[in-house]
Amino acid sequence: MALRHYGAVRRLHDVLAGPGFHLLLCGPVDAWDENVVAGLRRRFDGLVHAHRISAAPAADGLRDPDGAALRRLGARPTAQYLVRPDGHIGYRSAGNDLDAVQRRLTTWISGRATTVASP
Repeated sequence: MALRHYGAVRRLHDVLAGPGFHLLLCGPVDAWDENVVAGLRRRFDGLVHAHRISAAPAADGLRDPDGAALRRLGARPTAQYLVRPDGHIGYRSAGNDLDAVQRRLTTWISGRATTVASP
């Protein structure tokens, strides 16, 4: 799946190749509370990388201008995927509630976090 990132074409596979967990937030740019996403990044410092995939341009997001990747990922209107370090999908869900993602991460990374809360 080809996406645009800061004007350059990026394949989703390449984005997910880096170490750690990758959280894909698929859908409208404003579907997730940025404070909650930032809190999750802080609690799992360096272990979780959140990536927004949207048809609309976003400052740090991955743009899917024709919506092909979003359709393939089932983002109707939103979806979230947690990709484990081994490249397999560890969790997927429709909607934008990050509580279940946080619980999964807490289970896998014991002792690193307790909750995801807005600051």
